[in-house]
Amino acid sequence: GSHASTGRLWLVYGIEECVRAAQAGGCGLIVYARQEGNALGEVAKFLVHNARAKSQQGSDVRQREEETERVTGAADVRLYELCADPLLWLGISRIHTFVTSSGAKTRAVQAAGIEIIKTVKLPASLLPPSAIAEANFKEERSKGSFAARAGSNPVSPLFGSNNGPPVPPAPLLEGPASPRRSGAPAHRFISLTSHAAQFSVSPLPVRWGAAEPASRGAVVATLAHPQHRNAIGTHNGPYAVYRAVGIAKQIIDPSRPLDLQSTEPVVTIGPYPSWYNADAIVALDPWGAMVSAPDSALSTAARARGVSVQPSIAISRFEARMPEIVEALREGRLSADGTILREGGVVSCIKASIEPVWHLPGIARRFKLDEEALRRKLFEHTGGMFPELVTRADLEIFLPPINGLTIYMVGDVATIPDPDAPLVVRLHDESYDAELFGPCLV
Repeated sequence: GSHASTGRLWLVYGIEECVRAAQAGGCGLIVYARQEGNALGEVAKFLVHNARAKSQQGSDVRQREEETERVTGAADVRLYELCADPLLWLGISRIHTFVTSSGAKTRAVQAAGIEIIKTVKLPASLLPPSAIAEANFKEERSKGSFAARAGSNPVSPLFGSNNGPPVPPAPLLEGPASPRRSGAPAHRFISLTSHAAQFSVSPLPVRWGAAEPASRGAVVATLAHPQHRNAIGTHNGPYAVYRAVGIAKQIIDPSRPLDLQSTEPVVTIGPYPSWYNADAIVALDPWGAMVSAPDSALSTAARARGVSVQPSIAISRFEARMPEIVEALREGRLSADGTILREGGVVSCIKASIEPVWHLPGIARRFKLDEEALRRKLFEHTGGMFPELVTRADLEIFLPPINGLTIYMVGDVATIPDPDAPLVVRLHDESYDAELFGPCLV
């Protein structure tokens, strides 16, 4: 019941296409989303692997997918509807070459108003024999998945269409009230985030989609001044747990403000018109790389009150060397130019690391959900982690405790929004084992 994972093959092929576009005077993008195992998680992925290994399904890919649904409850929960947001952040209106076989991703990008000139698939000659059947099945399945989830109307929900009625709210979870424990030890008073007298009493104003930085305002998800927070959750996604343990172990002093001097982006991205459309970008803060600059108009109100703000995007330089790129040079598929691709297989690029920042009203519209129902499900099915989701409808911004994404930009980033410059894009979903070890059996 094993099949070859092709994640690394897709990644390398995408990088080769990016290098070619950069050397032709344009740019290539690898948008790397951390959604391991179709966003079901690594444990779920390998529970399914164990079940498949013991089944009699052989090479029947459709039955293997049914096995995934049996074990995990779903075959795929990736948020395809959000995958165009990082492209809109970069001001993209046209992609010349989209490296994918996914109809779901293609439709999501087109629904965002981005033109795709052509799509290219991983050449069959690069696929291991054990992966061909699965690749074909996934391609066929993807032809209808996004349309089924987003509605049959191809008009984009991002630019005015509601694509039909919202999805009816799911049933709410109900349970008995938790009994008070008798004889429980006394503890110091704990300020809950649902206590409006302590948290977000006077949240700093933030207007998602505002054109002027001073009117837009900064997202405040730091914890030093809880009364001025205007967001639910905090920075660093799942890594916030490590920071909390570090504070408990007294490795980190939570009262010490972060020193963000000299951390500014190495290149300037934006602003672009898509930043001013509240429904165009809903899953990241387009201004997230600019908030910590000493003269940033975004943070004027925060600085006036001594409130610290933290970037949700970091933009830096990055170099990568992969044995497959060395092989491509040796075989003549790529040629070194001394800048973009150097001898020895070193690829130079700009790297943007992006934390998820959700504008809940826009997220609800994107998924065609009732916002109240979405908030209730997020609250219930994260174990009640964020009570403000259901108690503070005035707080519209949520930093979910999930992994973010990374964009690797190969070539001249100034050409990215130019519709006439060559642009290659690969939206790549994490496949940890395949990318670490190469094509492997999973």
